Amino acid sequence: MPVKGVELEIVDGITEHSSRVALKGVFQNFGDVVACWVPPIDRRHVDRASVRFGNAASAEAAKLACDSGQVFLQGLPVKCDYRMGGGRRVGNSDLGESGNNNDDGKARAILDGSSRRR
Repeated sequence: MPVKGVELEIVDGITEHSSRVALKGVFQNFGDVVACWVPPIDRRHVDRASVRFGNAASAEAAKLACDSGQVFLQGLPVKCDYRMGGGRRVGNSDLGESGNNNDDGKARAILDGSSRRR
């Protein structure tokens, strides 16, 4: 059994019409949602959406409700698992595709002239 945490990975119930705002709205019924991520439409068959709660009790309540078939997003039942590990989000606006990565794939900081050390 996976370790209980504060982040759930949505394994079923996300379509090309699903939005981050709608997903967050559904899960706010269980507690404070501090982050919600839905992959870009062209990556939804590869990457999974996720919801991070402010505490483990909220995540557990949401997981139990999903497991019992009580959570729906745009008419479809939502299934989830506890998210394991971390890792980079493909398509995340924080990482972007603006070429701000080194050859090894790690994001690098962009500094403007005013914040450089002298």
